[in-house]
Amino acid sequence: KVMLKDGQWFEEWKDVPSNRQTQIRPTMFPVKDEEKLKAMNLERCLRILPHHQNTGGFFVAVLIKKSPMPWNKRPPKVHQKLPQRTGDTEVTAANSDNGSECIAEEQTLDGNDESKKTQELQNSDTEQNKKEGVCGPPPSKKMKLFGFKEDPFVFLPEDDPLFLPIQKFYALDPSFPKMNLLTRTQEGKKRQLYMVSKELRNVLLNNSEKMKVINTGIKVLSRNSDGEQFGCAFRLAQEGIYTLYPFIHARIINVCIEDVKILLTQENPFLSKFSSETQKKVKDMAMGSIVLKYDPDPEKPDDLQCPIVLCGWQGKTSLRAFVPKNERLHYLRMMGVEVFKAKRKEEESESKTEEEVRQRLAQTEEGMDVEDKEHDLVTKMEAEVGEESSHSPVESSAMEVENKIEDLDQPSKNANSHVSQESKDTDTSNVKD
Repeated sequence: KVMLKDGQWFEEWKDVPSNRQTQIRPTMFPVKDEEKLKAMNLERCLRILPHHQNTGGFFVAVLIKKSPMPWNKRPPKVHQKLPQRTGDTEVTAANSDNGSECIAEEQTLDGNDESKKTQELQNSDTEQNKKEGVCGPPPSKKMKLFGFKEDPFVFLPEDDPLFLPIQKFYALDPSFPKMNLLTRTQEGKKRQLYMVSKELRNVLLNNSEKMKVINTGIKVLSRNSDGEQFGCAFRLAQEGIYTLYPFIHARIINVCIEDVKILLTQENPFLSKFSSETQKKVKDMAMGSIVLKYDPDPEKPDDLQCPIVLCGWQGKTSLRAFVPKNERLHYLRMMGVEVFKAKRKEEESESKTEEEVRQRLAQTEEGMDVEDKEHDLVTKMEAEVGEESSHSPVESSAMEVENKIEDLDQPSKNANSHVSQESKDTDTSNVKD
């Protein structure tokens, strides 16, 4: 099944409405033809679901490279004969299709010594990198593909002064494996701290020449400039809180289910909105990054029955959670809060409001048109009544005869007078309007 962002599910492609067919494509649904399924070899693929092992969602497939890339093609190898050594000179013969060509290359013993020294230097650099905990890109002698140059991963040394305030602020357990912390920079301020397992650390350090590491580890700490004045420049990151939480022994606040809902639905709520117990715990704690822990109550089976750990920040008068939007929606749905329904109601109310405004505008325009027509009709009737009352029947008949004679004698004059009369009428109507 395929789901939209607003929570709508679709079983098949034919169920998707036309206005959503640009977002949902037919290839997103499983193939029903057995022969096509067999030809795809889906048994060689693996779907990793996020909730099975607390990871992201992935689809892993085995791909076989059958030919080199266009920019990675090398010239064909040339058949070589055995070298013939004469003193310090080595002669190598290469055969081609058209004939045989001899290529002489002079390599002295000094050259061999230089290559050995270069190899020794490279080996010493590799050993030095391992000691310093640097997992860098492959050596420059190997051909590189097009792409961005990745910053190397550098493991934090045991005597790094950066770790001491972090350990003190969060009261980290002595068993915390700080040697598994790494960063993406060798110089300057370290902005993010990542964490890997002991096994992965060994893989990274011992295979830096064989592979290019694009990304690894999970983010556990992030630099926050506001935190330096409170004793620690790094705040906790939600991505790695479940890995780091077992080692934290300070700055933990236990909250109830109602507090969690407030934290996930409001951006920066005041402390007065939380329960009295939470307010008491926060009052005795210094400002900065904190851990918000929810433990399920077995006596309340209707509430969420799994623990939740959130990263938060305690201010002077407020308490907020640093949780990404998608994770917020996930937790709210687990707690029974239908976020999508509320969102739909908001959208429907907004659309209804817009429709009502449009209808009111249309009605107002129609009313204005009717009023204008009625006004014009009344004005015309008043003008006709005024003309009739201003002239007697005898005078009007005499005037009609004179007008007819003038029309016959002077047509152009009549036309001009008619235009001027119309302009006067329009002027008077405008003034009345």
